[in-house]
Amino acid sequence: MPQTIDPKETALHPPPRIKLDSIPIELLPPILPLFRQGSADLARIPPCHCWLELRVPQVEIDDPTATLLMKWFVDYDTAVPTSTRPAMSAETLDATFNSNNPVRFSRRIFAFDADKLGIVTSGVHVVDVVVGELDGFDQTATARPERTMKTGYEATEYRFVVDVHLEQDPNHPQCNKVPPALGSCPP
Repeated sequence: MPQTIDPKETALHPPPRIKLDSIPIELLPPILPLFRQGSADLARIPPCHCWLELRVPQVEIDDPTATLLMKWFVDYDTAVPTSTRPAMSAETLDATFNSNNPVRFSRRIFAFDADKLGIVTSGVHVVDVVVGELDGFDQTATARPERTMKTGYEATEYRFVVDVHLEQDPNHPQCNKVPPALGSCPP
């Protein structure tokens, strides 16, 4: 009697998946505005400035024994070698050997602070989050350093787009202080 057989999963290591429903709703607009400093912020002693807090709280992977690595990049461009290094230290999302729960939880927050990132002109900047198996990153790759995966591995990526405004804007006299925007201003 003829039978149909479901195709077998051919990937050696199934790719992780970012759980989009775990990303805070305020981080989901296609472009996130950042007004670095308002006139009221500049007048304070000491002056203060604003930044954004970006996060990807949950990642899912079918293999509970796989340890994941999460890397953050700002304006990744292979023609600019400094941009190919992660913008903060990578986070390890450990394997869950005692559970079949496919969800891994990230506790890290990426502070998009134009001052600390060395951003000196207004404009659009891209923040990429790359998640893959720890053992899957090809550390010898030169085409896409820190992002290329070994054969049989796949990474997943999520992109935040930030429109940075370094100039004063009369419509934004002070830091918004509503997530994801925060300010360094004392109360």
